[in-house]
Amino acid sequence: MLTKKLRNQKGFTLIEMMMVIAVIGILAAVLIPKIQGVKDNSKMAGVDANVRQTQAYVSGMIQRYQNTTSGTAAAQQTSFANTVVSATGSLENPFTNETGAVAAATMDTTVAVTVANAKTVTAPTATDADNEGMIFVGYEQTGSGTVADPYKIDKVIITPYDNSGAPMAATEVTP
Repeated sequence: MLTKKLRNQKGFTLIEMMMVIAVIGILAAVLIPKIQGVKDNSKMAGVDANVRQTQAYVSGMIQRYQNTTSGTAAAQQTSFANTVVSATGSLENPFTNETGAVAAATMDTTVAVTVANAKTVTAPTATDADNEGMIFVGYEQTGSGTVADPYKIDKVIITPYDNSGAPMAATEVTP
């Protein structure tokens, strides 16, 4: 009577349950790294979009800082850097979700540049985890500020940083 009662019960055996768990584990092991790769790729696409917006802005405003004779070289450099940072201040860093993803300074700067969200970006060739998703706008300015030799921005280099904080391929903007 007891054996007859047990045979009529329906359910899964221990082996069937173990097989289902093994299949779920294999699927998770395969899919989770792929999903992470998709997230990183989408964040890098966000950095690329920020670079294109920054490049468009710099290309449009670079003429404003050509052939300038007013102020000092340092004042012109500060004005250009502040204008770039404030105009691109609403760009969001896709890795940190903070605004202020752009820093600007002259190419020969040896100090770290502080951006709107209080992060610093070190020299454009440095690899630093704090730089992930940031964009460094470096520029070269020549001239003495006289009528015969006005200040000019010769070129602007836009360097984005990847998810490890390493610099990626730079974009050059010339007047």
